Amino acid sequence: AYLKGDPLKAAEYAFQARQKDGASADAHNLLGVLYREGGDRKKALASFQEALKHQPGHAMARLNLGKLLTEAGAPEEALRILEPGTQPNAGLQPQLAAEFWLRMGQAE
Repeated sequence: AYLKGDPLKAAEYAFQARQKDGASADAHNLLGVLYREGGDRKKALASFQEALKHQPGHAMARLNLGKLLTEAGAPEEALRILEPGTQPNAGLQPQLAAEFWLRMGQAE
């Protein structure tokens, strides 16, 4: 569904898979990405937060949540979420951290 340009349908499939296989941070993060791409920021936010509930150190969920918060006009909240991930050995790859900080400079 995603490759056919329907991220919300893909999110529905991911949601069903998550229900079947149980909760995992990776599944919640993927679901959040699909919701965001489909324009449902509220569900994306909830999915990224759920991913971090299951695995607080999940670097991609932390980065995705930070990006979403920045896009929503909440850069201070994004910094609170992202800052721990940029510390040495925190799991956020340096290029991902750099990408976020670059985007922060471009945020309105």
